[in-house]
Amino acid sequence: MARLNLLQLCVLGLCLAVASAQFGGKRPPKPKAPVAKGDIKYIKCQVCEAIAKQSIKATKDLIEQAGPKKVPEADILERVEKMCDPDTDDGEWITKYDIVEEDSALVLKDTGAVGRCKSECRTIARACEMISDDVDLTDLSAMLFKGKKRAAISNWMCHDASDACSKKAPALTKREGADEAHAPMDEDELRTERMMRSMKAAGLSGTMYNKETMQEELAEMADQYEDNEDFARMLEGEKAAAAGGQEGEL
Repeated sequence: MARLNLLQLCVLGLCLAVASAQFGGKRPPKPKAPVAKGDIKYIKCQVCEAIAKQSIKATKDLIEQAGPKKVPEADILERVEKMCDPDTDDGEWITKYDIVEEDSALVLKDTGAVGRCKSECRTIARACEMISDDVDLTDLSAMLFKGKKRAAISNWMCHDASDACSKKAPALTKREGADEAHAPMDEDELRTERMMRSMKAAGLSGTMYNKETMQEELAEMADQYEDNEDFARMLEGEKAAAAGGQEGEL
């Protein structure tokens, strides 16, 4: 996945610091959407199978990135340890899923599009965490390192190492969470979201900004310094670099 380099992030972090001082300080991030705990029993097995699928994909991505070099098992472990956090690159896959009602069941649907993480997303993430808590992730990374097939990983993870698929999901009577339409991000939102993650990973001040705040701050900076040609060129350069990374990835 394309990321801004450290210099670009430092420049952006400095820009946000200037905006923070100019416009009254950082605004707190919005609270996370609630988890519908009562819905987890209907989707837990499907989530487990999705984890198996995603862990295989994450490993293949690492192998492709490594080229002729062998991927260390520790790198695989690092990926799977973050897979249940939708606020990270490794957990972004969760935001692509929608929970839909079909007859007397709740069904996970992979939309293929990165979405905003609302209540259904947080519910899937919580189910993922519950399964990960039951599974020895070092064993999982070892299986992935050895090239085990998806069926073997799914069977071990969902039937042996956890109880995720030990019994059939109950028939849906009354769901706790409201039905939500999947809300895919547009290119600007997605670029900002990934920029924020990169800033957080680099230990920059973007950890204190939500997506809306960052977009507002950048717009305010552009207005504030519109007559400063040097600043305008720097800001446009950063935006162009971010856009280029997004286009190369999609």
